[in-house]
Amino acid sequence: SSAIFLILFFFLKYSNATNTPQALLVEKYLNEHKNIGEAYMLQCDVYSNLKNSKNALDPSCLSPTKNTKSLFLWGDSHSQALSLGLRTAFPNYSFNQIGSSGCKASLVEPISMTGELKQACSISNNLALEKIKEIKPTVVVIAQQNEHDKSDWKSIINKLNDFGVEKIIIVGAVPQWHPSLPKIMIKNTNFSSKKTHINDSGLDLKIIEDDIKAVKTIESLKIKNAQYISLINQMCNIENEKYFCETKISNDLLQVDYGHLSKAGSIYIVDRYIKSHI
Repeated sequence: SSAIFLILFFFLKYSNATNTPQALLVEKYLNEHKNIGEAYMLQCDVYSNLKNSKNALDPSCLSPTKNTKSLFLWGDSHSQALSLGLRTAFPNYSFNQIGSSGCKASLVEPISMTGELKQACSISNNLALEKIKEIKPTVVVIAQQNEHDKSDWKSIINKLNDFGVEKIIIVGAVPQWHPSLPKIMIKNTNFSSKKTHINDSGLDLKIIEDDIKAVKTIESLKIKNAQYISLINQMCNIENEKYFCETKISNDLLQVDYGHLSKAGSIYIVDRYIKSHI
């Protein structure tokens, strides 16, 4: 009977643990992450397409037109995270998107990548440059996870200007959290808090340091039609030498994992911090 009691005890404990508000919050964003394809337009992810033996680019990723304003989104999965927000904010722009997982916008072969990821990245960047030259979009938006201070922005901007692009927007990193924003938000100190900005040991401070360098690097280029938007400057406050960064809008978390935007996050971030610059 004691064995049965123990089994029943652990069953009830486990059942209750999986149905707590905290567990349901984590599950909610795991599910959103799994079903993010339409919001991110993942049919435009070269790596995923090649891995699934599809053409590198789905026709829906490009909408070239000579008559209206157009927007071209280029970069890694963190650029794809802006897709829904940009399409929502600019419904009258023709929208184009090319990117690949883990692939920063670049004019040269990726050095730090290998195998299929490297192959997909090279194809993605070459395709993006080819289509930007062909379409001549009004605005090119470039985004990536990190290391904005290390990219050769001068060469990229000059190349896009040679193609006749009117405006180039480089979007900085969002605050990033380890192991993930949902897991940080279920801590006792954060879960019941109404505050939108938090300080937590899981906040990635290197991302913030790199962003500070990137602001200076791109400003020093003094290229009139190119702008770096620091999301961290707008999403984070400093209090008592600690960073407090934005985590949610109403009841929706801004990110589904360590840094990829939720659907609500994409719409909010673009509308609040990017739209006015385009």
